[in-house]
Amino acid sequence: MMNKIGEVLEVYRNQGYRYAKIVSLSGDDILIEYQMPNGTTALNIVKPDDSYKTLPYAKLQVSKKWLKNLDASLLINRPQSGERFKKEEV
Repeated sequence: MMNKIGEVLEVYRNQGYRYAKIVSLSGDDILIEYQMPNGTTALNIVKPDDSYKTLPYAKLQVSKKWLKNLDASLLINRPQSGERFKKEEV
């Protein structure tokens, strides 16, 4: 399956199904942001086998791998804890 930035997915996180959006791609891996019912959001790196790990917004800030293809305009950017992602102006 070919994934593309902006594509909406449904993922199972925190005891429920959540809508997520692909915000960046790197090889076969995708970076998604999903939103919880309380309005906070989280980033996950998802592998082709559907395994995933959390990526803090602060780490996204310095990740050349994910920044390369990031569409920052898609980010809701409301982490429960920690710093929000800040787009660097060039």
